[in-house]
Amino acid sequence: MSEHRNPETQGKLREAEKLFAEQKKKAMHSPEKAEEFRNAGNNYFKQQKYAEAVKEYTSAISHDLEDPRAYSNRAACYTKLIALPSAIKGK
Repeated sequence: MSEHRNPETQGKLREAEKLFAEQKKKAMHSPEKAEEFRNAGNNYFKQQKYAEAVKEYTSAISHDLEDPRAYSNRAACYTKLIALPSAIKGK
């Protein structure tokens, strides 16, 4: 294994890992699915089941990284759960 640890091979490995991560994000991107998870989170929030709502909002975020509503709603849940560092961090 040590003969393959040169800068060229390491660069190709990083490039392949980056491409894999991008393809994984594209495969997960589904605004329709994100909306379903966000609506489920909204229902849990209305029932004051904040931990369950956080899970749903997190799933919504994983399907649509660009929609700010799920981030905001999850932060509201963290605030209700008095998990302020998580609410501020946003991830």
